[in-house]
Amino acid sequence: MGAAVSSPDDVTTELFIAVMLVSCLYFQVKRGSSAGVEGHTSHFQKDRLKLKKQQQLQQQILLQHFQAQQQQLAEQHEQQLRQHLKEFWEHQKQLEEQRERREKERLEALKKKDKHEQSAVASTEVKQKLQGFLLSKKQREAAAAANGATITSQAFRSWSVLQGPQSVEPGSSGLTSGHPHPHPYRLQPIIATGHYESEDFPLRKTASEPNLLKVRLKQRVIERRSSPLARRKDRLLAGAKRKSQLASMHQTMKCTFLGVVVLQATYYTIV
Repeated sequence: MGAAVSSPDDVTTELFIAVMLVSCLYFQVKRGSSAGVEGHTSHFQKDRLKLKKQQQLQQQILLQHFQAQQQQLAEQHEQQLRQHLKEFWEHQKQLEEQRERREKERLEALKKKDKHEQSAVASTEVKQKLQGFLLSKKQREAAAAANGATITSQAFRSWSVLQGPQSVEPGSSGLTSGHPHPHPYRLQPIIATGHYESEDFPLRKTASEPNLLKVRLKQRVIERRSSPLARRKDRLLAGAKRKSQLASMHQTMKCTFLGVVVLQATYYTIV
């Protein structure tokens, strides 16, 4: 018996059924894959949040450790600073005590010294100044000794003209009886006669201050003439004076020439 031949309607029905089965399988597979992807996404989000929380917690812990270490270092630094200040003040106190002790010992040593040993120790500068002063004094004394005769005779030349001792009459007053040779500068007692005689107060020439000044000026002139340095200084002063005179003359001539030129220019302008 031959095989049965299917009709076109049966083929169409089978194809429709096959298409429906394939569509159902496709939708089931797609639904399952989307559900798996959503599950993986939610799990990843949870892991990320967990890691973020752990990271924040670690940052807080590290910050707390850092703050604690910083505070500890600050306390150590402050303690070291206090220790250094304490040592410094103790050292200063020791130095002050040593200085006071040395000063006290020095004062006690000075008190224990004898009177002959209590002498000031001159410094080097004081010694040098003293030596220079003594040397200049010796030089002045030597120069005065060299010119002593002339100066003395010139300074006190008027002493020879003073009046000599006068004789005292027996009937004189008691003020002059004890002095037969009265002092030349001492005034005679005033006579109670109501008038004065010219002979009672004679004019006397004494070594007055102007005479002494003249002697000193003359001595300076002599020293200046005998000194080559003074002569050189005089020459320099004379040269400077001549230069200033020449400069003033040149300036005067220049001003005169300029005045003449201005007058001529004015004259020509007016003409």
